[in-house]
Amino acid sequence: MVVAGHEAFASGTATPRRTGTRPQWRGHLAYAAAALAIWALLQAFWSGALTETRDGVSAFGPDDYMRLVQVSDLLGGAAWHDLTQTRLDPPDGIATHWTRLPDLPIALVAWLLEPEMDRREALLVAAAVVPAGLLLALLLTLGWAVAPLLPGLTRLLVLPALVFAAPALIQFLPGRVDHHAYHMLVLAVLFGAAVRVADDAGAVRVAALAGVVSAVGMWVSHEVAPWLIVFSAALALDWVWRRTSLRAALWFAGAHLGVVVLIMPISHPVGAWTAAACDGFSATTVGFAGVVAVFWGLLAVLDRPTVGPLVRLAWTAVSGVAACAGFVALFPDCLQGPYGQLDPAVAAMWLESVKEARPFSALPAEEAGLMARFLLVPLLGMAYAAVVLIRSRGALRQKYLVVCVFCAASLLGLAYQIRLFSDAALLGVIPAAAACAAVWRHGGRLRHAAARVLVRASPVLALIAVFALKPSAAPEAASVDGPTLPCEVAPAAPLLEALTGPDGRALLIAAPIDLGPELLFRTSHAVVAAPYHRAPAGLLTIDRVFGSTEVRSAQTALEGRGVDLVLVCRDGPNRHRYRGEAEASFVDRLVQSNPPNWLEPVVLPEASGLLAFRLQPSVMTVEEEP
Repeated sequence: MVVAGHEAFASGTATPRRTGTRPQWRGHLAYAAAALAIWALLQAFWSGALTETRDGVSAFGPDDYMRLVQVSDLLGGAAWHDLTQTRLDPPDGIATHWTRLPDLPIALVAWLLEPEMDRREALLVAAAVVPAGLLLALLLTLGWAVAPLLPGLTRLLVLPALVFAAPALIQFLPGRVDHHAYHMLVLAVLFGAAVRVADDAGAVRVAALAGVVSAVGMWVSHEVAPWLIVFSAALALDWVWRRTSLRAALWFAGAHLGVVVLIMPISHPVGAWTAAACDGFSATTVGFAGVVAVFWGLLAVLDRPTVGPLVRLAWTAVSGVAACAGFVALFPDCLQGPYGQLDPAVAAMWLESVKEARPFSALPAEEAGLMARFLLVPLLGMAYAAVVLIRSRGALRQKYLVVCVFCAASLLGLAYQIRLFSDAALLGVIPAAAACAAVWRHGGRLRHAAARVLVRASPVLALIAVFALKPSAAPEAASVDGPTLPCEVAPAAPLLEALTGPDGRALLIAAPIDLGPELLFRTSHAVVAAPYHRAPAGLLTIDRVFGSTEVRSAQTALEGRGVDLVLVCRDGPNRHRYRGEAEASFVDRLVQSNPPNWLEPVVLPEASGLLAFRLQPSVMTVEEEP
């Protein structure tokens, strides 16, 4: 009886207070209306909260600006297949590993607006509009994904639960135009498809849809690849458990491989089809899709009605190992990951300091404490899903097997990279909402009104209490340089744009690497470096010059690269990255108004927090080394 009652609460099949059923479209319409209302509230809140920041948005980062640069090049006549940033680390430029698909909606909005405004202004507006559209798509997709777990109007609970999924929602802030929002959409589709396949609800059609969407997701970013593995693992465990038909899984694998092959001529010119790259859409992506197809093909061959779960589990392991071995044999370099070929010096000075690429355990105590609060909902959701999996039976157990696999994978992924926090937050609210639905129904059965209210409100009260407790932060050390100053390109961009070389050409700027993409977007100048692993030479140049304690070596390096302008931050992380310890670094000298005589100061607005210096190549260094 306990298990039966638990199933009723978890699956939404408890006896309703009113008899009869409503047409299914009414539930869909109610969810769509609620999703639209939540979407509108978020947009209104963000528009009010972000009005004091530059361009009316606050989410811009290096990747977002570089995306806008890529779209600007496309609107300016760049070839569809040409993804080389010629103004990054010239004269050859850098061939990026990004793809064109996320460019299209931005380009469309900007193209429609260009008759009314400047291209840069049109792109900034597009950068606010496109994330809003993607967020609405995510909210509607979530309604479809959670329907088998939260039937009827109970699926509405997932919408307010998103309040506790801030790490996921920030990927849809105005200005967020990199690939993460698309990643969230693909994840929601894969989750919903896996639940439906386990529930045998239109399994073949849904699995084929998952194959198509995941193939498009791989075109956007290879960060989808782990979720392809998780999706396959969930379906494989279902087959191990109850020997379900492999027809849906084969359709998924076939659709995924077929669409990946169809995307190849769209993504690359004919001559590049066989080129392998572990960090982007290439022959490697086709090979990975082939591995998924081989895995399911082997299981189909080995499938026998007479064997038990242990034998099927062994066959799954053998098939997985065989498929992975084939991929490694074809692409051995990818065994080290997308950054396997990165210069160790670049990894040490840059990649290891990128926060989102670090594991959760590597975060400072105060940041880990803040993020741990957002881990509470995914952890509670995972615990509830595990309880339902253990105590239920039948179709409900199969569905929660999928929930457990996806949630466990997202939480374990945090031990590898903190960037998976948004995935864990998004997935965690789904079983958490189901748990709230079960508590609500259970509270409704209590006899006393006070007890009913207290039990039904307990999840919300508990979460509010946890989020109200702020983690203690270590006291901040007083800055020896006074208050921290901003470091923003926007206020200085008009003056920077007006600067030209002796022959009227655009300048080459040596600046902190995180400012590189914004400089490319706001000016017509070129930059030595930006925070991308395919541009290691520029990264090393900036690190060695800015952190150098020898003025002559800095001058030699800058003149050797043909640098025209040096740009530094008065304060902030872009400055402190290069501060010297025992001796004053090159950046320290510039900030302390003690530049060498071959640098001429350029006046920039105080509000920018930037200092600029033009190189005077004809001036010989005659001063003593510091």
